[in-house]
Amino acid sequence: DGSCNPIEGCLSPQACNFNPNANQDDGSCDFLSCLATGCTDLEACNYDEEAQVNDGTCDYPEEGRDCDGNCLEDADGDDVCDGDEIPGCTSSTALNYNPIATDDNGTCQEPVGGCTNPEACNFDVLATNDDGTCEFESCAGCLQEAACNYDATALYADDSCEFPPFGYDCDGNCLLDEDGDGVCDPFEIAGCQDLAACNYNPAATDPGQCNYATPNFDCDGNSLRPIFTAFPANVTVQGWQVPAVEDAVVEAVVSPFAPGFEATYNGNLCYDEADAPVISFDGETRIDGVCEHDYTLFRSWTATDCSGYTRTREQIIVVVDTVPPVVFVPEDATILCQDIDVADLGEATGTDDCGEVTIELVEEIIPGDCPGSYTIVRTFHAMDPCLNTASGQQIVTVVDNEAPVLEALADVVISCSEALPTTLPAATDNCSSAEVTVVETIIPGDCPQTYTVERAFTAVDECGNESTSLQKVEVVDDSAPFVVSGFAGCDDASTCAIGINELEGESIPEANLVIGDDCDDNPTYTATDVVLSSSEALEVVLREYILTDACGNALTLFEQFDVTLINEGCMDEAACNYDDQANVQDDSCDFCSCGENACGCTDDEACNYDAEAEYEDDTCTYPDPGFDCDGVCYDVNDNGICDFEEAGCTDESACNYDPFAQVEDGSCDYCCAHETFTSTEADYGVSIDLVQTHTSGDLAGMSTYRVYVTTPNNEDVLTAVTGGDEFPLALHTTTSFYQNVFGGCLGSNISPAMMVVAPDAAYDSWVTIGATSSDDLGDGEAQLIPGAWIDSFEEGNSITVDDNIGSGWYLIPPGGLNGVSGDDNRVLVAQLTTDGVISGSFRVQIFPSGDQVNDVRPDLTFQQQPLGAFACPIIEEGPSDAVASCDDVPGLPGANDFVVSYSNAEASAFGCEGDLEVSLVSDETTAGTCPGQYTIARTVKVENCAGGSAEYTYVIEVIDDSAPQFVSVPADYTLECSEGLVFDDAAATDNCGEVTIDVTSETIAGNATGNYTVVRTFVATDECGNSSEAVQIITVEDTTAPVFDFVPADYTAECSDELVLEDAAASDNCNGAAIEVATEIIEGSATGNYTVVRTFTATDDAGNSASATQTITVEDTTAPELTVPADYTSECSDDLILDDASATDNCGEVTIEVSSETIAGDAAGNYTVVR
Repeated sequence: DGSCNPIEGCLSPQACNFNPNANQDDGSCDFLSCLATGCTDLEACNYDEEAQVNDGTCDYPEEGRDCDGNCLEDADGDDVCDGDEIPGCTSSTALNYNPIATDDNGTCQEPVGGCTNPEACNFDVLATNDDGTCEFESCAGCLQEAACNYDATALYADDSCEFPPFGYDCDGNCLLDEDGDGVCDPFEIAGCQDLAACNYNPAATDPGQCNYATPNFDCDGNSLRPIFTAFPANVTVQGWQVPAVEDAVVEAVVSPFAPGFEATYNGNLCYDEADAPVISFDGETRIDGVCEHDYTLFRSWTATDCSGYTRTREQIIVVVDTVPPVVFVPEDATILCQDIDVADLGEATGTDDCGEVTIELVEEIIPGDCPGSYTIVRTFHAMDPCLNTASGQQIVTVVDNEAPVLEALADVVISCSEALPTTLPAATDNCSSAEVTVVETIIPGDCPQTYTVERAFTAVDECGNESTSLQKVEVVDDSAPFVVSGFAGCDDASTCAIGINELEGESIPEANLVIGDDCDDNPTYTATDVVLSSSEALEVVLREYILTDACGNALTLFEQFDVTLINEGCMDEAACNYDDQANVQDDSCDFCSCGENACGCTDDEACNYDAEAEYEDDTCTYPDPGFDCDGVCYDVNDNGICDFEEAGCTDESACNYDPFAQVEDGSCDYCCAHETFTSTEADYGVSIDLVQTHTSGDLAGMSTYRVYVTTPNNEDVLTAVTGGDEFPLALHTTTSFYQNVFGGCLGSNISPAMMVVAPDAAYDSWVTIGATSSDDLGDGEAQLIPGAWIDSFEEGNSITVDDNIGSGWYLIPPGGLNGVSGDDNRVLVAQLTTDGVISGSFRVQIFPSGDQVNDVRPDLTFQQQPLGAFACPIIEEGPSDAVASCDDVPGLPGANDFVVSYSNAEASAFGCEGDLEVSLVSDETTAGTCPGQYTIARTVKVENCAGGSAEYTYVIEVIDDSAPQFVSVPADYTLECSEGLVFDDAAATDNCGEVTIDVTSETIAGNATGNYTVVRTFVATDECGNSSEAVQIITVEDTTAPVFDFVPADYTAECSDELVLEDAAASDNCNGAAIEVATEIIEGSATGNYTVVRTFTATDDAGNSASATQTITVEDTTAPELTVPADYTSECSDDLILDDASATDNCGEVTIEVSSETIAGDAAGNYTVVR
């Protein structure tokens, strides 16, 4: 209706007031107002034959009476029908009077008067009727032992208890009096007994604490000091305004509390004569401040009364200088932000009438719109000596009007795979930071990945001044696409050919490259296959890929496929037509045409079976079915009739029982439909569920079934089950129906509580429409149409109603939920418990999808199939087809591998317990291409505890995909190049067959003749072609250094001798050795003293080396040859001639040192000089 409000009304299409526009049920549905209502029960006194719906107004005669109220039987004529007579005591005064008794049976017990209350003092145990004489006083008394009048004989406590006063005993004596003063301790009063104390207590019996007045105060805390009534106020004045002392007005009176306190506590009556205090000036005190005219005066006066009470009061006079100085400030100014740090802003001056002025500068910076634009408020505070202040302000305006300096970035050329530059140019500003922004404009090139980016930079300082620059970035694409995945080739496709084996179902894969490009999101490729060569067993195919991007960059790749082709033929060498080129075994093998093999009939069931034949030649002959090889038919019962003429299922409980069969052929089927039915209306039928097979108790041997009417729609409503002369109502069993004593004809006659008390009641036989207990009555109640069949059915008999009146049962109200088909499209109409086979017929009234106008009335019959049929399992889930390794073929599945259901019963209904049992029916094996590969079609039987079974088939594909395992592989080892190599064999096993081991060896040269590696590869292959590899690595090393065969001996030589330098000789275990000589000269103590160390290093080509040394010691043992001036004699007056000496040496330079000694003689002119 265009609003969001719900439309309330009746939503049930079956209701008389159904509202098709409503979308919210308001509970107003009416199912009866449109139908003719009245009493529809033929046995009611007001039966209305025109009524369609029973409105509950049926009026029935009382039990045993007719509709006029007359007793049908009344032997004593007391208008109480014989069936209603109740025996009992009819005396209203008797203890056992029965108000509903109609016949007195002499059992009345009259009452005996007396007190019947067991708690009364006069309780009478013989009394049956209380006469009101009970009394409770004669045996009452005080039961509290602490009372003075405690009565131990009393039965009940009354209010008579008497107790002594608190603190006393029953004789009036104190219970506690420690001080013996005749006052009981609880009543002692502690208090002050001093008449001078403020808290003196005349009633105190024991001393307590006394409180006295505080000096200058009375007992109530009132001050006793004089009170000033006039006094000069505290003032603040300029220096010339200080008031004189003599001008002060000071007055006082005595305290109003002093005369009374003094008279009461001290006996002082002085106030009668001196009623005013004496006032005296105490003087003044001056405290100076910070300046001449800044000080404070403290003046005090004291008032004293006649009792000596005093009070002093003080006047405070504050003398001040409050005239401020005068300040002069610089003029306001406007300055550029970069000049502010060096600008001269000026200073302020000040004057004062009373002294020097000090000036303090306070600067406040008021931010502007940006860092380079702001205002400096310079406030000058002037102060005089008395701290009077004055101030003035100078306003300095700072401005920023210069743009930043922006760096110019160079133009660049980059590949499209490179990231675009993000670097921004540097910018500097005179007064603030500068923000650089960029706007990039793309100018397309010749292809999508080639373009130019113009980067326009703008630098803006914080005051909005800006500058710009431009950079050009040229982007180019010169890279071809590349392969991400899907390519299995290499530079030379023939060296990495891909093997395709059609024998294993392989084929050349479709080209499926995943390619990428540094710049193109959608590069493309083409693939072209060319057959390079072909034979019956092998085809070589070359695939060319060309990868291209949008800018024309291209990459060409190749893959080669070596395809093993299928070549079918006979591969058995014993066959007459053996084909040694075939690689797939077909069915063409012929073993018999060439006459070289033993051929014949190999089937031992054939009439011409040949035990010596190795190959089948298709000549087997068999007897006709039912006959032996001599043409005589089988006759197991020797009745002269061939078995095949009288074979069939001989079990009467089987679905396919053949009453004419004399020979059981094993064809009996128990898992057919659970019931058969007929219906006059399509899509309507009967379904029977097995509820329980009973194995113990009163129900042992019986089974409980539930009969349902099936409908095509889940909203169909079943309203009545009837039968008559047109079509009979029948419920039959081949034996009898079980009827429980607590049950009834209707399923709703039994409550769930009764089923708990009497469990067998749950299996009572009854009819219904949907309801199974009294708890279901809220969704509709089934009503019985009167008839003799009801009692007969309750007696356990099969019933048939086929008269012209008819009978049955129906649902009130007709559209009740109990009659709705629901999700399972069926409605329960009966529960039947019997040890026989059930069957029946009836007519039902159904409102299709709730349509009460166009009802459907099918005639239905049903026949239960054998009990065992209910137990036939339906396999919902079982083992899936599986792939198993040849060494791990699974065994039979277990019960837990199956999920079964039952179409018309639960497993608990079979009356037995136990897991499902699984047994093998057959394994059909189909051979594969090798011994470890084959297929098993396995059929198993799943059987439950009740004997119901079903077969299940699944396929196990057995594969041999496990390579052989090496059990021993020669260990890697390392040996010297001079030792002999040892080649041990490897051993391997396979999980499913024989193993062949192939060995290949590869020698890998090292860095020297004696250094190399032998790699032995063992390939173990099983019968299915699975292989595994193992590698033994033998490392041959040359680790032995050469050996010197000769090293020159050490020797010592004179420095002047020629050195003899002989060569050393060496040999190696694997190859020759090269000898290098290093000579080291170690200097000695003189030029001719030194050592020559010759180090011989012999090295083979593996780098192993050995060293030996020869030491040659060179010595200078020969002294120089010295030539000295000749001795001579000279006169003491002659000058001494001191010639030099000379010397030579065999090995080096000579240094001559001269020392002189003068030896005195016997006179001054006589002496000897020894040089």
